[in-house]
Amino acid sequence: MRKNDSYETPPEIRAQTTHTNRLRKIWQRTKWPQDKKAYNREKEKLSKMWKEHNNNSWQKKITNANTEDKTIWNLIKTYTGENYKIPPLRGINKIAYSNQEKEEEIALSLQDQFKPNKIRDKNNDKTVRKTVKHFITSPPNSTIEPCSPNEVREAIKALKKKKKPRRR
Repeated sequence: MRKNDSYETPPEIRAQTTHTNRLRKIWQRTKWPQDKKAYNREKEKLSKMWKEHNNNSWQKKITNANTEDKTIWNLIKTYTGENYKIPPLRGINKIAYSNQEKEEEIALSLQDQFKPNKIRDKNNDKTVRKTVKHFITSPPNSTIEPCSPNEVREAIKALKKKKKPRRR
């Protein structure tokens, strides 16, 4: 007896499957509409057989389930979509199993990740701050003159007419 004996395909469905496959093979070779019609009929018949088989097996599962051996609870658990357990987290010093321990490990990790960097060279930091402050407060010293509408018009005329604009 095999492990998955309860899930074995019934012989009448297996026979119908081989018959349907044979008809599909014939239709693929001939491409005749009559062969296609016969194949579609048998395929639909096979589909109905599977639906009936699945309904019957589900009815058997439900009627055989009882509370003493916990089969009804296993059925309910698989079909209610309960959340699965989150696996343990490896922390800095220990492995966290409970929700409280996991919460603490995540908090420690986030606390470690989001603290400001230590300043190693204070003189360099002062120089950078001073330069940035000077740049922000000083007026722009641009010598670029704005272009006139005629210059824009001439630049557009110089472009190729069928050239598509580049996307960025």
